[in-house]
Amino acid sequence: FRVRHYPFYPLSFRSEYEGKLSENTMSIRIYGVDAPEVAKFGNPSMPCAEEATEWAKGKVDGKIVRIKLLRRDQYKRAVAKVTTRGFLPFTKTDVSIGLAEQGYGTLYTGGGAEYDGKRELLEKKINRAQRRKKGIWENGTDILTPAEYKKDIKNNKKSAPKSHGYAAKAY
Repeated sequence: FRVRHYPFYPLSFRSEYEGKLSENTMSIRIYGVDAPEVAKFGNPSMPCAEEATEWAKGKVDGKIVRIKLLRRDQYKRAVAKVTTRGFLPFTKTDVSIGLAEQGYGTLYTGGGAEYDGKRELLEKKINRAQRRKKGIWENGTDILTPAEYKKDIKNNKKSAPKSHGYAAKAY
């Protein structure tokens, strides 16, 4: 998702910009979890991709979030810890931990993986979601992970005949 910086928040809630949204916002990749892929570039969505997206949107969309920058990834996104305020004062939701708790992700172990000191907690939350058959784990743990899905898409794209376009593998 994308975030826009409010330089003097909470003193000022105004941050006007002109031009493209992409030139006035930062692209964020949350740390530590690999969520199911939504349909894009003609490829199908993974199971629970829309649910994971809606859960995350419900936490961040249109809200003030706190971003802790951890690094930049290969796509120039900021890998970050994203927290939102809860309903009660002084309560916060770490979006990565929340996705893991809801069963909407696997542990991200790809290149440049960041955990902000929370790898064990993420693993614990993912294992608990697996035991409770939540989200992507509803039918057990023998699933195609987001990392495997992306690898399959990449491999299929390389082997697809260029003149016939790209035929996606159904999952």
